[in-house]
Amino acid sequence: MARPSHRHRKKAKAEQSVESAVAEREKQHVSRFEVVCWVVLFATALGALIWNHCAVFFYSWTDEQIHFYVARRLAEGAVLYRDIDSSRPPLILFPIAWLIKMGCSPLLAGRAMVLGSHLATAGLLLWGGWRLASWRAGVMAALLFLTSPEVFDRVHYTGIQLGALTASACVLLSLRGQPFRSGLLFGLTLAADQHGLVICGVVGLLTLVRRPRDGVRFVAGALIVSSIVFGVVWALGGRHLWESLVGHHLYHLSSTHGNNDQFWEKLTPWLYEHTYLFAGAGLGIVLLGFKRSEGFDEGTPGALSQSFRIILLTVSAHIAVVLAMTEAAFLYIVVIAPLLALLAGIGFAATVVWWKERRLLSQARFRRASRPLLVGGVM
Repeated sequence: MARPSHRHRKKAKAEQSVESAVAEREKQHVSRFEVVCWVVLFATALGALIWNHCAVFFYSWTDEQIHFYVARRLAEGAVLYRDIDSSRPPLILFPIAWLIKMGCSPLLAGRAMVLGSHLATAGLLLWGGWRLASWRAGVMAALLFLTSPEVFDRVHYTGIQLGALTASACVLLSLRGQPFRSGLLFGLTLAADQHGLVICGVVGLLTLVRRPRDGVRFVAGALIVSSIVFGVVWALGGRHLWESLVGHHLYHLSSTHGNNDQFWEKLTPWLYEHTYLFAGAGLGIVLLGFKRSEGFDEGTPGALSQSFRIILLTVSAHIAVVLAMTEAAFLYIVVIAPLLALLAGIGFAATVVWWKERRLLSQARFRRASRPLLVGGVM
């Protein structure tokens, strides 16, 4: 009679062989039909997104008109933070000003920046999900982001799209073991949009705690980019830089109690609309949050569960800081949309792999159980 420890070893070995078989199938067996389906889905999502931009291609009463006015003044020769003030960082305004100077209308320039930022973010999620987990996680994350209500609603140029892109890139490059490039993206976030500072700050802190040498590289990258961008603005004559960018936003940290009714009126529907993304992230927590082994794809470089937990920690810290603000702005929350889509894509992809593992394991157990009956029948 076999000992219990021997049976446990055989069971663990069988489950491990099943997991490796599933991983091998995920790695090798990508049918042409499946590729065509994903291409059709992406083309449909892209067509719907472009149609949505065309349907709302008109001026609206939002902050984008302020940015359009400032950008037009810059295109006419005004100096930012001297001749005209703005509470937004320079990289939000300079690209639009350049497009206007090239002959685009302010509306076309702003919407082109929004669409380009969304497409770049989808490509980033495709790459990040693929490298961290599997190709299916990458395409799911990109498609979930492109079809999310956040993308279809956020067609107006507020600068949050570029900030979400740079902050998400900062996180993914850090997870890929590239602290200097991650720091460069932190610097771009500083120069593009303040809404992603908490996300990048958490990444920098984790990098410094885990490997101080990488933390130095991260800080160096951030200082290089921010010094160049803000140094150029100062050299051009932007003497009101500090008052416009920092002093204007200090009221968020005031001790007086603010009125957050408008914040919750916007946040609550947003949470309902993106419930499926939170559900996918929840599946990832169940399947990967407490797992110590490598990713569910054999080609995964590094522990997928650890990367998943870091992304989850970053998103949670950002939400906690926003909720602690006295005058919380709704746009501070929506910057997590790309990372939330990535968590959901990884969670849904892990669910598919888990289901395949259970199916193969059930088939293997059935064959082992039926083997003595077949042998007995033959004898």
